[in-house]
Amino acid sequence: MRKPLIACCFLLLPPAGVHASLDAGPEASESVVLGHIPAEGWAAGDWAHDGTVVADSSDLRSRARSAQARFERTRVRYAPMNHAGFGGVCDERVGRMCLRLGGGSSDDWEPPEEDPRVGEARETLLDILEGIAREIPGDRWVLGQRVTYLGEAERWDEALALVRDCAVAPDEQWWCAALEGMSLHYLDRFEEAEQAFDRALEAMPEERAEEWRDLRALVEAPLRGLLGDAEGDSLRALESRVWTLANPLYLIPGNDHRTEHLARHALALTRVDARNAHGMRWGDDLTEVLVRYGPVVAYEQERPRMLQMGPPSVIARFHPRSRGFLPPSDDFLDVVEIEPGEWRTDERRVRARHAPSYSDRIGLLEVQQARFRRGDDLLLVLGWTVGEGPPDWSWSEGEGGSADGVDGEDDLRSGLFLLSGSGLEPVEARTEVRGPLGQRPEPRGVAVARTPSGEYMVSLEMLDVAGMRGWRARHGVAQDPISRDVVGLSDLLLLEPVSSGSEGQLAEDGAPLESHLDRALPTVRVEREPVEVAWEVYGLTDEEVLRFSLVAEPEDRGLLRRAGEFLRILDPEAMVEVSWEEGVSSNGAGGSDEPLLRRVVLDLSSLSAGSVRLTLSLSLPGRSPAVTQRVIELQDAS
Repeated sequence: MRKPLIACCFLLLPPAGVHASLDAGPEASESVVLGHIPAEGWAAGDWAHDGTVVADSSDLRSRARSAQARFERTRVRYAPMNHAGFGGVCDERVGRMCLRLGGGSSDDWEPPEEDPRVGEARETLLDILEGIAREIPGDRWVLGQRVTYLGEAERWDEALALVRDCAVAPDEQWWCAALEGMSLHYLDRFEEAEQAFDRALEAMPEERAEEWRDLRALVEAPLRGLLGDAEGDSLRALESRVWTLANPLYLIPGNDHRTEHLARHALALTRVDARNAHGMRWGDDLTEVLVRYGPVVAYEQERPRMLQMGPPSVIARFHPRSRGFLPPSDDFLDVVEIEPGEWRTDERRVRARHAPSYSDRIGLLEVQQARFRRGDDLLLVLGWTVGEGPPDWSWSEGEGGSADGVDGEDDLRSGLFLLSGSGLEPVEARTEVRGPLGQRPEPRGVAVARTPSGEYMVSLEMLDVAGMRGWRARHGVAQDPISRDVVGLSDLLLLEPVSSGSEGQLAEDGAPLESHLDRALPTVRVEREPVEVAWEVYGLTDEEVLRFSLVAEPEDRGLLRRAGEFLRILDPEAMVEVSWEEGVSSNGAGGSDEPLLRRVVLDLSSLSAGSVRLTLSLSLPGRSPAVTQRVIELQDAS
């Protein structure tokens, strides 16, 4: 039995009583409420080309609008009927429009094949518009319709050639640049699209440029307030920050989320003074919905209600796998506070969504992150594995490689990117991503970066080009410089133990940390069995006596629990502890500039599954103790 479509997707339909008759004549499409679109330059009578007077230009424009309206009525006539019905309240209302968000089964729905009669009608419309454009080549409305419907027919290369031979007036060349940007965007040429849109924004009227740049409809309330209060350079800096953070993958040259946003504005402008499938006058509510959620991928007719007069409502469906890509709103200005795994891209109930053309979904990479010091530098280690996703998300056959864009020979690509925490500027860092990218069944590995200590946003990214699967881990990291005469500890790094390791055994082979990184576990989820824990000590002098204590205990063993155990009201929970004392000479530590590496095996099989806190304490005579902790998720062995 077919599932109710309300659980499958994001829906848009006009509430009963406000949509126009779908059988209205072509004159219904010529009276348009412009909403927030500036009035200058876009009324029906302003579409004349520059200089050349054509006696029947008004008749030609009328013919063009009639042909366009006729196609939209044909589109609706052959749209499939949705018999499921859509009762209940709207998730959100935008003007006249009712927005409904689907549930977890939304991915089950795919846009149906278009009725061949709709495709034939579109080709007829394009032929008519081409003939009219030969007579009035500078007509901006006709040009916009040709680009829009060529795009619907997946003929964006023809649309690009068309706008690059643009014949509009010199002061309207920004429109050609905007249509060029839209065409380049949908051809996946994002860098070129950004350049074209930047030219359009620079040349178009200032009021319109501000509307296209305005991001307040896309973001949640705290950030919306910041954007509303900012002006001038401060506003431009905030907008730039939004787009940097919203970029789905830095692996892909250009920012396809930004060019998608601008392409939606250009598309919205082509809909002014044009018939749409809802038979409604185009207004700022339709513009807002388009800018927030993108072009419609399919239309359906709603099942007629009892005693309903007139045609059925039209349901517009958007991309079923589009998602939100902005960071948690509270962390917008301080991305360093974003923890690994916190920034997800699977939330549907967001104010704006985007579906990258190069990946059906950007899934989550699970990581184990640990920070080490190399002088004044940060050595960042990220064990990684492919995280949550549909069961059929396997890696395509192919060899791993670096990303040079969507087109290329490598099927599997990876990259580690660091951006400065304050300005979000890319950082020149030595990075490396290791791992069996082309091997199965469990893609995993380790990524390493070295950069001066400071605050950064980290983005570890994978892209399976052939399979259109993407993954990323995006979060903050910070490390302050340490004084040379202060003893400090690194983070704890979990390693797969070597076969000869046993409980509490120190591993001292003299090899540096870098030689053990290939054994780094991909996540902090570990099984109830032995695990090797590694760390470094910094700031030691030539002769030191070190007292180490490494404890693994349930994380919820708080103060009250400890008090209950002390008073023997509660039975003590199981815990694992390893402690020892050792002397370190210049042969062991190598001086204050060289770190001391220690590795020990912990047997966690006696602990219960759940959150476990690892606490490492280092005590030295005459010095303050140093402590570092890590919370891990202990699970039963599979």
